[in-house]
Amino acid sequence: MYCETFGLSEPSASRHQAEFEAGFEKRCGEVFERDDKHRVRGGKLSLHEDAQLPREPVFPRMPNLPQWLQQNLGGNSYFEERIRRRDPDPWVMRPLIRSIRSKMPIRISYHSRNGESDRVVSPHAIILVAERMHMRAFDHSNNEHRDFVLSRITKAETISDGPKYIGSDQDISWANFRKLVIEEKNVTSEESSRIGVRLDFGLDEGGNKTVQVREPLVHYLIDNMSEAYSSPIRIREAGGKS
Repeated sequence: MYCETFGLSEPSASRHQAEFEAGFEKRCGEVFERDDKHRVRGGKLSLHEDAQLPREPVFPRMPNLPQWLQQNLGGNSYFEERIRRRDPDPWVMRPLIRSIRSKMPIRISYHSRNGESDRVVSPHAIILVAERMHMRAFDHSNNEHRDFVLSRITKAETISDGPKYIGSDQDISWANFRKLVIEEKNVTSEESSRIGVRLDFGLDEGGNKTVQVREPLVHYLIDNMSEAYSSPIRIREAGGKS
């Protein structure tokens, strides 16, 4: 699977495996099963029964759990069921990614709450937050950095005679982080129920967890968000009660 996914030969995959093994055990100690010659058994990285794994990722770019499950189990044994927003159109994503890489502004047609308008923007990041994909960009029309929902962009095109690109180094709000406190709500519920909630969200014994979030993303995540950012839809069973 590894060779097929990344287009590698078996020797290349073996070299990658050896590098991973060395880096992983440098952090965790010996965790893989080995034969009498101290080689990984059968050429596979199988954990021995007493392996103690770290709670945090060992490598900074490890795939998240859904990606790992999709790779290993495929569509027959791993499923994702979410109420998804519409994905951005491919002809929007191509000039957007090209703009971020080349550091050149683009012209977009954008449908906001006030209607559709044409704008010249300098995008510097793509963000998935609260089940919607946004871009963070400098809006040359309003002379400030703003968020744009990618599914609401109806047209995007590169321009050669636009203004100077303005990136993240001038986005003061983007560089700032705010602390969010995640806390359990039903403090009067049964202890077993409270333990389950703490396990679900990784809360401490007091039912809390603090995370750092970039300042422009805070209003998408907090419970007391303004009505403009709350869900505009409701979900009910077809033919059932609302």
